[in-house]
Amino acid sequence: MLFEILPIRKHFVPNPPDFNRLAKRVSMDVSGTLLELSLPQHKSDTTKELTAVRQSDIHNFSRYEGDSAQGDIYLSLLARSWKLNGPLFHQKAGELFLFCGVQYFDGGSQEHSLFQYEVLENVVLEHAKKRYGTDDGDFYHGQQRNSAPHDWKVVQINDEPAIQYNVLRDYGRYRYLSTVYPISHNHYLRFELKDNSQLLRDRGDEPVVDSGPIDDFFSQIVQSITIKLSDVAQAQREVISNRYPEQKYTSSREPEKWATAAQDAEFAEHCQWQGQLKGLMEARENGTFER
Repeated sequence: MLFEILPIRKHFVPNPPDFNRLAKRVSMDVSGTLLELSLPQHKSDTTKELTAVRQSDIHNFSRYEGDSAQGDIYLSLLARSWKLNGPLFHQKAGELFLFCGVQYFDGGSQEHSLFQYEVLENVVLEHAKKRYGTDDGDFYHGQQRNSAPHDWKVVQINDEPAIQYNVLRDYGRYRYLSTVYPISHNHYLRFELKDNSQLLRDRGDEPVVDSGPIDDFFSQIVQSITIKLSDVAQAQREVISNRYPEQKYTSSREPEKWATAAQDAEFAEHCQWQGQLKGLMEARENGTFER
């Protein structure tokens, strides 16, 4: 007898892959920089795995993807996904998509290096704006559909500081958990976990899947990362470290405002129109509506 797949309508705590039991080491050589991290095996119903690129040349631009006109090009190193099972006889609770790659910054030099904490922060913020806060589809009647950075903090990789933050897309229905780490004047590693579990909502449009276990899963991935810079990259970093011995990353940041003054005015007009429409509907229901 077939059973019905039920929607998830109540609070649910998902079970991401058991990291301690299932994660295996993955190693990559990125132009002499050695990257290792631990990951469970790919387990998805919807996507294919991008197996780890064992050796890659960050100077070979023919391998890069993205939008060069927007200054957003990257080199893919690895991609895996994991489905999140829901309660028994219920739909899936979502899926997690991990991307690991090298992001290129056109403009890096010894005088303007990604090893300078302030430069990397500005590059990361500008990248988020270009990707999530410039197109018409990123706004609804002038209101931002996406926002970043959320939960900005400084984490440790190899006893060195790295930046971690979240991007919320489509009013929080998609989350992108990101950690970035510079590996040259012009390149930084980007580790990004896309979480679509927040698509599942109750009748009040509130998310029903607890994001805590997913945050913990990403933290375990980040904590497993080891990076040994190439001799060239290490020399670049030492030059910048000696020049700025007291530099520190910003410990916290609020989400950026990407809407323009014209978009603010458009949204204000939309809200006013919505208020008028709501008043007319209430008047009709109350029997006080006059033509």
